[in-house]
Amino acid sequence: MAISRLFIVAVVVAVSVSRCTSSLQCILDDGVDYDHYDIVPRIYHNASSVSECCNLCQQNSHCNFFTYEEHHDDMVLENCWLKTSDKGRHPMAGRVSGSVGRVPPTPHPTPSPAPSPSPPGVNRACSHGETYPFCNTSLSINERVMDLISRIHDADKPSLMTARHSAPLPYLGVPAYDWGVNSIHGDQVSCGTSCATNYPLPVAVAAGFNSSMVEELARMMGRELRALRLEHSCEKHLALLTGSPQDPTLPDACIGLDTWAPNINLNRDPRWGRNWEVGSEDPYVTGQIGIAYSKGFQEAEDPRYLLGVITLKHWMAYNVEENRAGYNSVVSRFDLGDSYLRAWRDSVLKANPAGVMCSYNALNGVPTCASDVLNNVLLRGQWEFDGYITSDSGAIADIYKSHKYLRTAPEAAAAGIKAGCDINSGGVYSGNVDLALISHLLNMTDVDTALFHAFRTRMRLGLFDPPGDQPYEHYPPSLVSSPAHVQLSYEASLQGLTLLQNKKTTCQDGGEALPLRKGNKIAMIGGNAQTKTLMAGGTGGGLLSAEVVCKCAQNSTDWCCVQSPFEGVQAANGDMSLTNVSLGADITHPIQQKDLELSITQALVADAVIFVVGGDWSVEHEGMDRSSIELPGEQAEMIMNVTSAMKKAGKCVPVVCLLIHGGSMDITPLQQPCDAILDAYYPGMYGARAIADVIFGDFNPSGRTPYTFYRSGFVNRISMDEFSMAKPPGRGYRYLDPQDQDIIYPFGFGLSYTTFSCSPLTIPTMKLSNSNVSNVVSFNLTVTNTGSKPGQVVAMVYFVPPSSHAHPINSSYMKLQKQLFSFHKSSLLQEKGNELMQFSVGVEDLVLIDKDGNRTSITGEYGIIIELGDNGTSCSTSVTVTGMDTILESLPSGL
Repeated sequence: MAISRLFIVAVVVAVSVSRCTSSLQCILDDGVDYDHYDIVPRIYHNASSVSECCNLCQQNSHCNFFTYEEHHDDMVLENCWLKTSDKGRHPMAGRVSGSVGRVPPTPHPTPSPAPSPSPPGVNRACSHGETYPFCNTSLSINERVMDLISRIHDADKPSLMTARHSAPLPYLGVPAYDWGVNSIHGDQVSCGTSCATNYPLPVAVAAGFNSSMVEELARMMGRELRALRLEHSCEKHLALLTGSPQDPTLPDACIGLDTWAPNINLNRDPRWGRNWEVGSEDPYVTGQIGIAYSKGFQEAEDPRYLLGVITLKHWMAYNVEENRAGYNSVVSRFDLGDSYLRAWRDSVLKANPAGVMCSYNALNGVPTCASDVLNNVLLRGQWEFDGYITSDSGAIADIYKSHKYLRTAPEAAAAGIKAGCDINSGGVYSGNVDLALISHLLNMTDVDTALFHAFRTRMRLGLFDPPGDQPYEHYPPSLVSSPAHVQLSYEASLQGLTLLQNKKTTCQDGGEALPLRKGNKIAMIGGNAQTKTLMAGGTGGGLLSAEVVCKCAQNSTDWCCVQSPFEGVQAANGDMSLTNVSLGADITHPIQQKDLELSITQALVADAVIFVVGGDWSVEHEGMDRSSIELPGEQAEMIMNVTSAMKKAGKCVPVVCLLIHGGSMDITPLQQPCDAILDAYYPGMYGARAIADVIFGDFNPSGRTPYTFYRSGFVNRISMDEFSMAKPPGRGYRYLDPQDQDIIYPFGFGLSYTTFSCSPLTIPTMKLSNSNVSNVVSFNLTVTNTGSKPGQVVAMVYFVPPSSHAHPINSSYMKLQKQLFSFHKSSLLQEKGNELMQFSVGVEDLVLIDKDGNRTSITGEYGIIIELGDNGTSCSTSVTVTGMDTILESLPSGL
């Protein structure tokens, strides 16, 4: 059935124009735009009022109609358009059109009544017996999407390209859609019967080096998002933007099913404020996280539909918070290929993510959301990405406001759409696409292409299909925060806990400081001992408030369902009175004498002391980088004061330092006074229980450092604006000399309460020919628990390039030390137990980047090193690549 276009009723008034020389009056159509039919040659003006625009039309003998818009922040073009006809009439807020009375206005059809919108809570299309082809499930998705787009009024299209949220189409029965749930470490939505499960922040999950765990956590989030959507859960951002509460019973208030996660940018510089949100300094590890997250969040029991939509962010080379809206990342073609593109390439080619977010920054002078080469040539063309692309919030406006790359909002809208950015988080598209069309900066085919990507994504979720046989549409509320999901989150917290130091003490039995015995007096001291915000993630960790974590929360800071580290240890230690807590010194403020005295008093009567120190959101968060990586405030001085008082009093008990933080910190001041150092990162809602289990030996730590720990002076040797990882002195384990004086703990380091060994690699000579890129050779490794306690170990497999391989730019650059290409976490190995691990290596695993950013295969002998993370245990072999040096994939020109 054909649906007539809908028009809002015009407010018609007569305006007398004093400057007119005729008796004509302007008849105004408020809230309406007369599209197309500009007079030829095209004439437009900058008018100060609608009356002046009317007068300009009267003075031009070819003008019969006009459209006027007042200036606003996003509009700097001319605002008075002279028309020959009003046939393109359609509603548009903020515009006034009119006639000067030379010709009668075109009769407008009476609009047909629109189909009733979906009832509250349904929020899906094709749910009321509509017979449009786009509702016909026997057609292909592409056919259905094309049919839908053909039926959408041109005037409605810009609002459909707007995140948070895409407008409804009542005349087609298509509801609104909210693009962009935040699921960084749990779904950031209002609670239903239960609140979404909260899990460790990405840096803590990455420290577990367990890809299957990442995949299951992501699948847990995808399933919970589906279940919460069925309970009409909402995000709070609309209320924050509009200033008024949102009715959760309305269908267009419900959450969408795409998440703006994970963040697969590189931990390039220890000062970056979002290192807690990314996985690693290593591009291979970061790519494995992107792959696992994409598969988990998008794939479940029904292969016909996406469980949810992943949106990898931030594309591309986004690594600075200060002035991020106008920042220009200057990156060589070598460094793009070597460090910044790999995680994205691996994720896109191996997991088919359905979404990508372009970033705030420019890349070599071109804003990423306006980069045709990045988005259309490389991502969609060379890598065959077939999903949607959204801008980060405000990034399209930044094209002209912050980067000054273009002059106006309509130009920015056109640049973004033509460069492949389908969805705008912000108001530039909704307010300026029409202007870009009128100005011939854009054509409707460009707009329809963007809508095709957006609606194809929504259809792949099953939101245009009958829900009856879709298992995802029948998830019960009991799935959310179920015992299985809570257990998974707790296990993820355990997996990431990383033991950095565990010295033998001269106290008590002379054994290692950890684990502690239960039932003894424990003093917990430090600014993070009682934190709950940092455990659950809080504002800086991607969750807005306690109200989306705790069902019992009475306000945004009521973390009633979260244990602090003190509460976790206290509960595990037995008698509650045995564990005491004091501040000592908070994270950023000077020591208060009364706090210090209380801490000393408690330490002097304790059987063990646990200092809980690190960072918080005042030190590192989105929008703020650090200038120093020293342990913040006077925490180190506090620890020295307390331990000095203990020594003076002859008090000898195990001293443990527990770290709660995100990015790398200089913790050398802790190495002497602390017998053991345990890093929890930001361990999630169930992190306190996990910490207690490790401290008391109920779980053997198996985490590994996902980045290098540097001394504070290292940041004085590198520039925050330098994106090369290889320029001297080098960054991270790949390019920094492993003997460099500023390394405290290297990438991949972690201790255990037991010991492990790996069998010598007795492997026949391995050879690969790069004439057959798909060829691989396999090898086995036996890992044995040689200690007395059950434990897990991570085997990390690196290649070392041929000795003849120099840096491709010039000899002043640091040579590649080694590159991780595989890792595996063992099962729980009992005392003397072992596990046979199987690995393979192929030409693609041994890729090196040439000076032009091309992926190349270089012939020669490659060392293969397997490390177990304790900075000593390793096994090695080699593989030879034969043939000729070959370019496997070229980086497109223009980057």
